[in-house]
Amino acid sequence: VQKTLTAVGRRVPAAIVTASFLSACAGGGTVPAGSAAAPAPAPAVRDAGAKCHPTSKTAKNLFVANDGGFNVLEWAPPYTKGPTTLASVKNPVAVAFDSLKHLFVTQYGTNSVLEYKAPYTGKPIGHTKISLKAPYGIVLDDHNDLFIADFYDNRVVELAPPYTAKKAKVVITQGITSPDGLALDAHCNLFVTNQGNGTFTEYAPPYTEAPIAMGGAGYLALPAGIAVLGTTVYVASAGTNNVVGFAPPYTGAPTLTLPIPSSEPYGLTFDSHANMFVSLYYANEIVSYKPPYNEKPIVTLTTGLASPTGIAFGP
Repeated sequence: VQKTLTAVGRRVPAAIVTASFLSACAGGGTVPAGSAAAPAPAPAVRDAGAKCHPTSKTAKNLFVANDGGFNVLEWAPPYTKGPTTLASVKNPVAVAFDSLKHLFVTQYGTNSVLEYKAPYTGKPIGHTKISLKAPYGIVLDDHNDLFIADFYDNRVVELAPPYTAKKAKVVITQGITSPDGLALDAHCNLFVTNQGNGTFTEYAPPYTEAPIAMGGAGYLALPAGIAVLGTTVYVASAGTNNVVGFAPPYTGAPTLTLPIPSSEPYGLTFDSHANMFVSLYYANEIVSYKPPYNEKPIVTLTTGLASPTGIAFGP
């Protein structure tokens, strides 16, 4: 049964996830035979000035796509006071920033991505015009190219500024199955979570070839947010209520399994001190863990949250 848009309409219907797959995920599982990708080659370097690391030293404020609240919220460190309410958005799913400090928000309700200038409280200064079917995760690279996970079209599209083209610069379809979360590493390699088969895939610039690595098979269910810290990939596994970490070449067992009971972790990001922040869709919370992520949360945010989804650090 298709649920309402503001509840869990962005989830892959449970009917397509087999009971045996969910059982393997819940029990830690093993990688199914034939599912592991070939070992990842050395990272492809886009150019000498690539700056695709998602969190800079100056990005300290936490921005949240507050799906159930139809708005974007902002917390300033040390995150102990209530948030500032920013733009009103119909079903925001993800947030991201470019090098100009512009805020981008996925508006699931209108199948578009909106662009805002600081202080992010007025009307958007632009929006995408490409045809999308349920846009989820977004991320921007060192050239301010915008990547969008186009969930129901089973693809990831890349748009160049000013993002008004009706055709994508690059369309990624190989290895894509109901894409949700997006992340870039320091070499501009793109990582995508695939809700349809419980994996994540890695693509090297210019993103026109098949994935160079695939991971998570047998350990993830309904993977949503994804983030890269150093060379380790962390995935919010909404179907198993945990955050799972994988080291290169990403084909083996997890290096971290952080349980987050009965809350459906969705968004995932790191601050400049390597603290992990996770949005909890059903618990209406954001929790933060310090390395090595094996203790209780050091911060728990609740004020104003209603089904939080994507999170990101910005100015």
